[in-house]
Amino acid sequence: MDPKFHILLEENNRLLEDNSRRLRRLERRSQVAFWFSMIKWVIVIGATIGFYYYFKPVLDSLTHTYQLITGHSFPSSFSSFFNKP
Repeated sequence: MDPKFHILLEENNRLLEDNSRRLRRLERRSQVAFWFSMIKWVIVIGATIGFYYYFKPVLDSLTHTYQLITGHSFPSSFSSFFNKP
């Protein structure tokens, strides 16, 4: 074989291994980013639900106070949002 061809093959092999290593690293980073994103959204949604249940008595008290002061009740859709069926 021609020596130049052999040098080109070795260079091509080196570049192929380098690209493969970089692609594996990118794939790993992509998977880690996906799982961190999923964990983040679980925390955000869980915290939102937790805050709702934690502050539900306060919201009930505020709606009751509003009804006592104004003599008006909230629309049925709003009150059914805060009251369990």
